[in-house]
Amino acid sequence: GFEVRRSATPPEKLSAVTNVRAKALAWAGSIAVRWNGAPKRVMYRLYATSGDPNDEGSWTLLASTTKNYFNAFDLKSDTMYYFR
Repeated sequence: GFEVRRSATPPEKLSAVTNVRAKALAWAGSIAVRWNGAPKRVMYRLYATSGDPNDEGSWTLLASTTKNYFNAFDLKSDTMYYFR
């Protein structure tokens, strides 16, 4: 016969990143976003919105990165941004 395949088990839930912070860079419309990484994470997705942060439809994927930081450019000056 054939070996019986073991039942699939759902992956464990990964912990969220912490201490997300943003700092203006020297160039207008640019910002550095940093965060403390989460164990076992290989990829991070950084989302931004200048709208209502409670409106899920207002969030835009800004970057997918393997690093725990991202420098964003071409943002509107004098605009409040939220990151997650």
